[in-house]
Amino acid sequence: GGALLPTQFTRAADSNASTLSDLLTAAYLDADGALAGNQALEASAAVLVQATSATIAGTYLIVNNSNPLLDSSSAGDILIKLSAPTGVLPALGSVDPGLFFMSTLS
Repeated sequence: GGALLPTQFTRAADSNASTLSDLLTAAYLDADGALAGNQALEASAAVLVQATSATIAGTYLIVNNSNPLLDSSSAGDILIKLSAPTGVLPALGSVDPGLFFMSTLS
């Protein structure tokens, strides 16, 4: 079988949020750090964000379910802290989903 790729994948601006809840709120509000203004995280989309606050510092991958809102229906959303990522993070803005997600499983 195959895995579904996010319909959009972006890199948000670095966040100084001090809680995961605040980080999620910020990422859902503005998922594209390359564009001026707020670009909301869409349904079935993913965002990469780097938290700079010491309490939650790290790089996070957030995958939104089919509901574009961060609320009680976000139970299907995924939040992953990338442990010890190597290399350089993609630039702010749009990212090729194929860089992080596999389109088929072997």
